[in-house]
Amino acid sequence: MAIDHVGRRPWFAFSFAAATLALAALALVPAPTAEQVLTSMTVAYFFISTINIGVYLYTPELYPTRVRALAVGTATAWLRFASIIGPTVVGMMLAGGLPSVFATFAVVAAIAAVITALFAVETRGRVLEEASP
Repeated sequence: MAIDHVGRRPWFAFSFAAATLALAALALVPAPTAEQVLTSMTVAYFFISTINIGVYLYTPELYPTRVRALAVGTATAWLRFASIIGPTVVGMMLAGGLPSVFATFAVVAAIAAVITALFAVETRGRVLEEASP
């Protein structure tokens, strides 16, 4: 319910930025302890989870009714595809060391924060037919 008061764009941009900070902090530690990994990843996962939950609200708002099901299905298919290839990519990145994995994810989250802050469509307070004609 908080996302309805704050707005989608600021919520997502802030969450990506907060995840970036947690991941970057972990990437700066050459040999992180299990406690450091657990703490930083818990913080990063918390913020990314709020985005994951919000996307299921946000995605249907962006598409007109006539193509909404197809659009949400396509977006979900891309999510599933990323879930399939993600572990393989991370496994290959581990050769460069654990901090490189965290640094890569921090960079991706930072890019997502900037793109979201600049280009995401704000749908807060708008009628669905107005947000996606």
